[in-house]
Amino acid sequence: MLESISFTHQAYSKLGSVQRTVQCELEGLRKMLQLQEQAAATLGTPPAPPMLPLGPHANAVDNQDWDVIQEPTTARCEAMLQQAERSADVLYETLEFESKELAHVRETMDMKWRDIARTLADEIRQLKKVVADKDTVVEQLRQELRHTHQLALAHEEDLVTRSNATLRRNEELQKLSASAHETNQMLMAQVQTLRQTLETQRATASEQRDKDEEWQGMLAEQNRQLQIQLSHESQAKAELQAMLASVIQQHAPPPPPTAVRAITVSAPKPHKHFPSVITASTPHLLPRLAGGPAGASSGAAKPIPSSTASCVPLWK
Repeated sequence: MLESISFTHQAYSKLGSVQRTVQCELEGLRKMLQLQEQAAATLGTPPAPPMLPLGPHANAVDNQDWDVIQEPTTARCEAMLQQAERSADVLYETLEFESKELAHVRETMDMKWRDIARTLADEIRQLKKVVADKDTVVEQLRQELRHTHQLALAHEEDLVTRSNATLRRNEELQKLSASAHETNQMLMAQVQTLRQTLETQRATASEQRDKDEEWQGMLAEQNRQLQIQLSHESQAKAELQAMLASVIQQHAPPPPPTAVRAITVSAPKPHKHFPSVITASTPHLLPRLAGGPAGASSGAAKPIPSSTASCVPLWK
């Protein structure tokens, strides 16, 4: 059980580290866009599109390092999506492992309580058998005493010489009866002690069962929190996919009329409906895709320099 708790804490720490990494990456993107806007406002010309940094460079982007970084925006978004998918897979595996651990702990506790109940039932059965044997012995002693007393009364007049011996034997029988009574009292005290012990054990078992139920409730609450965090991760993944699809859609050519031919271009054609495609969920992409503040107000697309030219399909 302790191992499952430690594993749960480790899973929480890993999930928190993944969330902090994603937040750092997003903060780096925001700083990069701010630097791009400042450079565009200072130079008066639209700057080259920034490349998304990786690792420790996410929070320290310089305008002079844009030519050195080689990874495009699309690849950076894909890397972030892959990282989110990996974190979701790790979370799923953690939940599955915890459910297995809980099932194993529950099965172990059930077997333990069944063994305890079986042991207590055997002890009670043995105690009942011992008490029955003692009662049989006492009853036999009582019958023997009654028979002896009747014989003494029948022969009292005829056996005067044996009266003293009979009296001594009666005294011995009384002593045996007293010892039997003391034995019975001792057995009753032992039975009472065992009964109190059983009551104590039953109370302890009830407290342990309450603790187990409380622990199961706490684990169920932790599972629910993990499910909520998983849904948040899935929502963030969906938002990243939507942002990637929007960026790809803005750079995509018009639908194909007849055939496809691959050529090398240096800049995308401006789209008259380009500003209207930007949604409220991606306001930080507007300066980069529309060419800074001036491009966002006029609706003109920012040209791509020849250093970042790529092979795209041309529909004709």
